[in-house]
Amino acid sequence: MMLRFAAMFSAILAIAAANSSPCDAAMRNQLTPEEHMLYVQQIHGANWKSLSIQQRCGRMEQVRSEWRTMSPTAREQLRQRLDARWNTLSATEKQRIEQRIAYRNTRKTESPGRRGEPRCGGLQNQPH
Repeated sequence: MMLRFAAMFSAILAIAAANSSPCDAAMRNQLTPEEHMLYVQQIHGANWKSLSIQQRCGRMEQVRSEWRTMSPTAREQLRQRLDARWNTLSATEKQRIEQRIAYRNTRKTESPGRRGEPRCGGLQNQPH
């Protein structure tokens, strides 16, 4: 019984490791929370809510692919553009973004969510 549990546990860990993307963590580690929020707003665009789940997952995979292939110089230039954009925001807009970041951090500590279970995990096998 214990051997079967250990085998099942190691299989789950292997699947979780295969589905997790190291570039996501690197993106979060290389951008400040404010820069990350601005970057997410930029990549989502105005029509994000009108996209289907499959379309959203496709767009995010494209962004992850671009991030993986981005050179350190290009990442630094992106950070500089995001910082310049942050500096042009009004105090009200900055406060709104900081409140969203604080709310998200509170939510993450209260309810950690689906760690290791990607939103788009099973969508690659479904017909479009």
